[in-house]
Amino acid sequence: MPGPKQYTEEAISAAVADVRNSKLSIRKAAAKYKVPKSTISDRLTGKVAEGSKWGSKPVLSGTDENQMIDCAINRSQMGIGFSKSNFLRFAGAMAESRGLRFKHGKPSDMWWRRHDTFSLRSPEATASVRHDAMTRQRMARYFHELGNIIQSPNLKDHPSRNWNMDETGITMSHKPNKVLAKKGAKTVHGKVSMSRELITVIACGNANSDYLPPHFVIPGKTKRKLEGYDLEAIVEDGSSLIGSNFSVSDSGWTKDGIARLWFTDTFLKT
Repeated sequence: MPGPKQYTEEAISAAVADVRNSKLSIRKAAAKYKVPKSTISDRLTGKVAEGSKWGSKPVLSGTDENQMIDCAINRSQMGIGFSKSNFLRFAGAMAESRGLRFKHGKPSDMWWRRHDTFSLRSPEATASVRHDAMTRQRMARYFHELGNIIQSPNLKDHPSRNWNMDETGITMSHKPNKVLAKKGAKTVHGKVSMSRELITVIACGNANSDYLPPHFVIPGKTKRKLEGYDLEAIVEDGSSLIGSNFSVSDSGWTKDGIARLWFTDTFLKT
């Protein structure tokens, strides 16, 4: 099976030009520019159009293809992007609407690879309520107001005063590491806890690379839940955890009271 082509479109054009100007024969042009003789011949006879990157004539026009790509990109920005299979079916449907048809009803992988203006990306899961609130106007207004605040005399050129806080959930069930197994084995097991419990960690840092001790939110109804964790050993063993606070929450997530507690007992006291 032949490997990928090693010649460029510029090399093809130069080889074709030398043959047309009677400077070189097809054989010598092929040797000089390292382009197959059949490729030069196809361009000279018009079998393949000048500037075509692939051998076959496109089913859809460049305008139609650009419209499809723009549509796919716009959908990804709205949170309803195409998968590869859906996009290929979409292209096949557009061709049929133009009275055209791909060989198998949809474009091939070669057609897919021909385009370099888009790529497959793993989308970040966003709740529909939060996604609906992320309009272009609201985001523009938010960053405009944020810019005004950052440019204020109290914050401008003072990175140690620019703080950012966020929370994240950490599962109590670890992900198994890769292990050695028999080559070709179809099933490899790894023992893990089936706990679905999540612990929330509130982290905060500033633009000067300083950070505050984290605040942990443990799922539970009373503080007796904290007795199941060796908190003293955690704080002693990890220097980065000294000064950390621990709270309990029914859901394990941050609530108004816990957020206020973090602000007064962690942020303001540090």
